[in-house]
Amino acid sequence: MPKPQITNLPNEIMSKIIEHLGKESAWYLGPFLRTGKRGYELVHQPSILKRCNVTPIVDETPSAIEFFGNFRTFFLKCVGVGNVEAIYYEGLHRATSLGVEEGIKVL
Repeated sequence: MPKPQITNLPNEIMSKIIEHLGKESAWYLGPFLRTGKRGYELVHQPSILKRCNVTPIVDETPSAIEFFGNFRTFFLKCVGVGNVEAIYYEGLHRATSLGVEEGIKVL
């Protein structure tokens, strides 16, 4: 199956589209990640990651954010830029797996 391409839209417009979809659910960002380097870079902008709604990922597949989960790297990038939801879930995750002190450090 050929990769979808959106070459005619400027990065500013693509970023706004990605931002709106990411606020709704992080699941909606998958197609942009698969479009190639440009889509990957746009999704991983700190402004996008900070506002991304990670709750659907945690609700549907909580194991995906664990240490060897499929979304662990993406999730940690969200934590790294200060995404409040991601920090909250990471604190809970560490508190239950590594101890309360580790969870408190994250929070």
